[in-house]
Amino acid sequence: MRYSPTKADCFESGRKEDVARKLLDVLVEMNLSDNPVLFHIFSNGGCSIYSCMRTEMVMNREFQDIKKLGVVYDSAPGQPRILNGVNAQFAHYPPGLWTQIRKALFTISFLVIETGRYLGSLIGLFSPSPVVVLYESMKHFSNDCPELYLYSKGDNLIPYTDVDAMIEYRKKAGVTVDSMCWDDSNHAQHLRTHRESYMQQCISFVLNCMNANDNCEITPLGSSY
Repeated sequence: MRYSPTKADCFESGRKEDVARKLLDVLVEMNLSDNPVLFHIFSNGGCSIYSCMRTEMVMNREFQDIKKLGVVYDSAPGQPRILNGVNAQFAHYPPGLWTQIRKALFTISFLVIETGRYLGSLIGLFSPSPVVVLYESMKHFSNDCPELYLYSKGDNLIPYTDVDAMIEYRKKAGVTVDSMCWDDSNHAQHLRTHRESYMQQCISFVLNCMNANDNCEITPLGSSY
């Protein structure tokens, strides 16, 4: 199954949690939880949904039987940067003066909101920005399945150094980590640009995961942004 979250799903905490529960409900309703699940995550938006799903699988007894075979991260994760967030919001808008005006207004609004949230968090009025929390929380995800990171030095939204740093954090935590970093492909365009090597990395990763889980069938669950 495949799910593409909207921007509201990715940036509104309540929406993300609702989406996470609905996706897990589908797994249970279709009896897909009988087999390990392979998660294929795209960008920070997909990471935010997956983070909520992990929480649900721990806290909600209904989902605790769902087993993870492995996780593939495509073009993620990236540390919180205002410019990256703005560029992500307008990545699919047509170029032109009106887009630039909307982009400038959005940047100002985003700065005001995030500054207010940060100052409020210092005195306990608000929780820290979920964008800031996400990258830090991913460092400390439990070591419950292997991870594959697919990313590029040519990514215009997520710096490859952010992914490099996360890979090192996860390796130090004892996680089995594979990775592939290309030189030229753009954000979430690695499959389109390097189809053969991309598919080979995914196939090898899945086979390694299956060898660690004998006699299992794969239930792929994708989340993209």
